[in-house]
Amino acid sequence: MLEGVTITDAVQAAASVLTMLAAVAALIIAKRAPKQAARFAEQFRSASAEIEQRRGLQMTVFMALMKCRRELLNQDARGAVNVCDVAFADHPEVLNARRLFLEATLTPGTDAVLTVERYHSLTEAVGRALGYTDRLTAQDMRTGWYPDALYMIDQASIQDAQDKLARREAARQQ
Repeated sequence: MLEGVTITDAVQAAASVLTMLAAVAALIIAKRAPKQAARFAEQFRSASAEIEQRRGLQMTVFMALMKCRRELLNQDARGAVNVCDVAFADHPEVLNARRLFLEATLTPGTDAVLTVERYHSLTEAVGRALGYTDRLTAQDMRTGWYPDALYMIDQASIQDAQDKLARREAARQQ
């Protein structure tokens, strides 16, 4: 050992150096903490806003599907089906139900009953993804109200459109 320096003095000196290093580290951490806290808060707020926006879009889709469950030709129904893949990108059941509905609607000669069934299956999948199955049954999600008079008007409009297309096709072939 050095002359006149005891082990106690060396330990005290080492403790003083360590204390000083701890104080410097605490100062650096204290100086950075508000910035890190602000950065964390902004990341949390941004993530929360994104989750809230997605949930809002999902609810909009669900409400449109429910609103149009007896009126599949409604533009709100078309819009809801068209954004299902974005709104429910992380829900494979919904994406599969949407794919099956599109297959039914895009395949020529598909039975209308199958198309309606696939629409209802899509609505149910969305309801499950949002957690509504504990409050709404499958029957609740399938049963909608649609007056007979509107149905007759829609059928007449569809028939009129088909007649116009047939006349157009006949004129084109002549």
